[in-house]
Amino acid sequence: MNNAIEKLLWSIALPGFGQFLNGKVIKGIVFVILEFLVNVQANFNVIIIASFQGDIQNAIVHADYQWLMFYPCLYFYAMWDVFIPQVFYYLGFYWDLFGSLCCV
Repeated sequence: MNNAIEKLLWSIALPGFGQFLNGKVIKGIVFVILEFLVNVQANFNVIIIASFQGDIQNAIVHADYQWLMFYPCLYFYAMWDVFIPQVFYYLGFYWDLFGSLCCV
């Protein structure tokens, strides 16, 4: 179970890193690319810098809310995708090739 928590923490650090640890390299690459795409399109770093400097009005002006609203979805799905299969496997279940939950 500690292994699942470690992978979850890596996925919190950057979506896709937990998938790399699970051996799902393609899915990990997709999550990393999506994270950078959403970060750039939403101007997230500009927003963070402006808000840390106390320039909230500038942060609001630079925010692209349609991209920014995708950010939590990406993060939470990446965390769910890395943690839940590990927990189910720990409990004695796994997903087969067709996505059905099976017993070990």
